[in-house]
Amino acid sequence: MKKKQKIVKEIFESYVYKGIGTTKIAWNLNDRGIRTKKTKSKWVQTSIVRMLKNPIYTGRVTNKKIRSNRLYNRNKKKNCQKKNG
Repeated sequence: MKKKQKIVKEIFESYVYKGIGTTKIAWNLNDRGIRTKKTKSKWVQTSIVRMLKNPIYTGRVTNKKIRSNRLYNRNKKKNCQKKNG
């Protein structure tokens, strides 16, 4: 497993299974000298939250499409309005 994959797995396991908060996860990564991939900066709480919500990491992206009930319902309403009007 690559280093990036290990870090992502650690973040999700810490949050989901161990109940560690996002701020503490960021502190733990920074204490160990692990930097973010994109900017090579220290981890902050918002970076962890974004990762936990990212559809790519959460497995909600399939076949280049994002599943979203909200988006589906909004499109459904628009389509119904076009047919009636």
